Amino acid sequence: MSSYSPMPNQFFKEFCQPDLNTNPIYGLIHKAIDSDTRLNFLEEIEEKKQPIQAKIKSGGQGIRQVDAWRLPIESYIGTQLNYIILDLNETFNYRLSCIQDIQYLEYKEGDYYDWHSDVSDGLSSLRKISISYVLNDDFQGGDLEFFHGGETYVINAKEESLIAFTSFINHRVKKVTQGVRKALVVWVNGESWR
Repeated sequence: MSSYSPMPNQFFKEFCQPDLNTNPIYGLIHKAIDSDTRLNFLEEIEEKKQPIQAKIKSGGQGIRQVDAWRLPIESYIGTQLNYIILDLNETFNYRLSCIQDIQYLEYKEGDYYDWHSDVSDGLSSLRKISISYVLNDDFQGGDLEFFHGGETYVINAKEESLIAFTSFINHRVKKVTQGVRKALVVWVNGESWR
């Protein structure tokens, strides 16, 4: 069990309640983010990022190679994400309680994240929505791929492009072949999947 345990966010309690008369939607949402917001995110990342040790092993194999930093949830980025998540949940229609974590990742040449799901045991069993927001497009490789329903889907996310998806969908980031892929990743929690 992770020692990092976020508290429920009053914002989600007040503004982000699902419509219980409508079924939830499982899948992916592609959302454009304006360039001013992206530039403000990049500025705050440089000011507030704190290095963390990224999990690299799973079952004895190297599941990922990437540099990772944590960002404070109580921040400009966290506030903007609250409103973005509110908008996204108009489609997903999930019971949400808080942003679990915000991380900034840099994938250099040869870096990757192999096939995985963001839902596991412990704290990650509460993940409902995963977000990947690519902050630049001056790199090659590093495609975000999803495997769902027996099909593989490739997302060539460019800057100002945010991908939100149901956290149990298998996905990966292929090896970066040139440059550095910079991205924010966010997990939004709710009740445990049952």
